[in-house]
Amino acid sequence: MATLAHGCALVTTIPKVPVPELVHGENVWLVPAADAGALSEAILLLKDDRDLRAKLGDGAKKVAANFSWDEIARRTVEFYQSIEDPREKGAPRG
Repeated sequence: MATLAHGCALVTTIPKVPVPELVHGENVWLVPAADAGALSEAILLLKDDRDLRAKLGDGAKKVAANFSWDEIARRTVEFYQSIEDPREKGAPRG
C-alpha cells in the first residue's frame, strides 16, 4: 500500500476477492497469480512505457487513502458494529 501512497506504478496479482478501488490499467496493473510470464511482461511493459507508469502512479495517489491504517481501522469497526448480537434477538445465552 506504500506504493499507492507514494504514487508509484504497482504491479500485483489479481485479488481473490475483488477490490473495487483497484482498477487494472487505471491505478494498478493486475496479473494472474502464479503466472511468471505475465508478471515479467507487465514489468517490461511498465519499464518501457513512461506514460503508463505516470497514469498508474496518478491513479494510485487518488485511491491510496482507501488503504490507510485509519481507513482500515474505520472499516473494521464499522464491520463489527454491523454484526448483530444473537443475544439481542432472544437467542439463549450460553
